[in-house]
Amino acid sequence: MDRKHSSRDENTAPARDLAYRLYTICERKEWADEALAYNGLVIAWLELTKLALAERSKPRDTQQEMF
Repeated sequence: MDRKHSSRDENTAPARDLAYRLYTICERKEWADEALAYNGLVIAWLELTKLALAERSKPRDTQQEMF
């Protein structure tokens, strides 16, 4: 893994870990609806990071003039 991707993973890991922790807590407390939501986030994490990277890579339109 290159340095750029490694840095991104390090920045997003706490959020992913939090989602997994919240899922675990919900499971223990038998809060099925909340557990399902957090589990979905954890499962979708890889795809979400790919989409975010693709969005970040798109060229941005810059405003040339005010009026």
